[in-house]
Amino acid sequence: MCQASGLLATPNCAGQTITDWFTAGTAPTRPDDWYHPIRVCTTDGLLATPDIPASLTTTKTFVVYPPGYPEDMKDKNNPQPPTQNCQLFTETIPPTLTLAQTPQADGSVLVTATATDDEAIKEVDFTLDGASKPVRLTQGPFTFLIKGASGSTHTLHVQAYDYNPANAPAAQTITVTLP
Repeated sequence: MCQASGLLATPNCAGQTITDWFTAGTAPTRPDDWYHPIRVCTTDGLLATPDIPASLTTTKTFVVYPPGYPEDMKDKNNPQPPTQNCQLFTETIPPTLTLAQTPQADGSVLVTATATDDEAIKEVDFTLDGASKPVRLTQGPFTFLIKGASGSTHTLHVQAYDYNPANAPAAQTITVTLP
């Protein structure tokens, strides 16, 4: 069972379990819900926001006592989870996007997306002719090749995202007619 809660052990309390004897019918049956894995910044130990790259975060397990649990019974060696966000990134500026078209010798058109952001670009999505699933690129160069019959017209919708989900993506739609 988990040491702090006395409830059935779960993966969250691994390394902090104990074995005990119980009278028939008194063993814990409820899985532990006191141990919580929480994503924190490696720089200051505060809560990691979604815009913090995984390379700058770690997951720590904290014991979260239930409401009303007596203070004098809490283990002082178990720090409480952070309540403030890490300030490593303060991503508030949405990305920008520009598109360029370059006709190719084979009759296709190469579309290059230049995506910029004050912090970092997470991904650029290309959606051709209303396709249900975009082509997603997570590293530059952000290019997309449009092929088809000569004279055919295609619509390409491009969106650039940064690491802050609160920021709207930069979006542009262009129409391309193949030579």
